[in-house]
Amino acid sequence: MDRSQLRADADRLDHELLEAASPERADQEKRYLKSDLRHYGASMPVINRLTRAFAKARPGLGRDELRELVDELWQRGVHELRAAAVELLTLRADALEQGDVSWLESLMREARTWALIDPLAVQVVGPVLRVSTDDGAAWLERWARDDDMWVRRTALLSFLLPLRQGDHEAFVRFAALADPMLEEKGFFIRKAIGWCLREYGKHRPEDVHAWLVPRVGRVAGLTLREAGKHLPTACHAELLAAYRART
Repeated sequence: MDRSQLRADADRLDHELLEAASPERADQEKRYLKSDLRHYGASMPVINRLTRAFAKARPGLGRDELRELVDELWQRGVHELRAAAVELLTLRADALEQGDVSWLESLMREARTWALIDPLAVQVVGPVLRVSTDDGAAWLERWARDDDMWVRRTALLSFLLPLRQGDHEAFVRFAALADPMLEEKGFFIRKAIGWCLREYGKHRPEDVHAWLVPRVGRVAGLTLREAGKHLPTACHAELLAAYRART
């Protein structure tokens, strides 16, 4: 794809998203997300629908063209275009390779909001790294210790898809990274740990309970409430009682 065609394609999607603009919604979302980006005010269902149609019309979009197009959408500084870029990566994640991880990391560091980080981590970064294998271990271990909270959240949420499938190996790897973060004060880290434990608990509640019991003195209430949603009632009550007793 030559540069002029790439810009024309990005312009087309940009125009379609702008046509779906709602200034009132744009103002609300910009405040809610505490965003420095420009917002058009298009809803996520609309963004996803337009992006899927855009991708369907370009079935031959390869790895290099995908990266160039994502970069073009991303650098325009519009929230909806970045959301479309993430959706495009989600649709074509199978075109990416481990050699793309450093590029994905640059997007992670610029995303600065759960609205972009979460789908990027769950649907793109995790599958590319294949988190149930050794392939992405070094990346995830480094991210889990990063100063940037959004990068640490990505390390955690990269495991979400295999945890939803009850993948025990993924749980072991996730738990090793989550353990040092249990005492973090930030909402988005506490929520991410609880979210992952909740999803895995749908399949293996006994693993979640056993992991939390010796850590109940360190775990945040938010994390515990999320993690306990699929535990047997007695197990959840036991953990909550131990949590309350520590104070």
